[in-house]
Amino acid sequence: ITQIMKKIYKFILMTLVVSSTMFYSCDSLELELLASPNALSSDQADADLLLNSIQLAYRSNQRTFQGNSAALARIDYMFGRNYFNNFGSGTLNGVWSRFYTNMVVNTNAMTALQELNPDKDLSFHLGISKTLNAHTMMQLVDFLGDIPWTEANNPNEYPSPNVDDDASVYAAA
Repeated sequence: ITQIMKKIYKFILMTLVVSSTMFYSCDSLELELLASPNALSSDQADADLLLNSIQLAYRSNQRTFQGNSAALARIDYMFGRNYFNNFGSGTLNGVWSRFYTNMVVNTNAMTALQELNPDKDLSFHLGISKTLNAHTMMQLVDFLGDIPWTEANNPNEYPSPNVDDDASVYAAA
């Protein structure tokens, strides 16, 4: 009898655990939500957060530019005498990706947000972001020469964008 009671007790306990997880695991029963919380639309963006992201990317870029410039000017030790051995093809990969995938994209999102809400004044945010973009563009030209700009960040139309002349990028900045 005690073994039968133990089996019944285990069965009741397991049933209780399973039923409690079934009833308390879901917060909502609305399963037809079409808006993804991971993919915000442009009208849901916050200009302050976009600007913060641009400023953080700019700060990281400036640290990279400063470190490379200090080594080139022999202010910091460069671990050798040959520039090509110290600065390889991936030296500015972080700056490049932060500029094209963060700074430019977020500035464009902020511009779209301004166009969607003309009554909301984002001129301060746009002024700062465009200034930081222009300064980073000029530094990329100073370090690399010709860079993509007119065909950049348009992968559907230009999957492999061509570089623009450095003077035209300076004029765009």
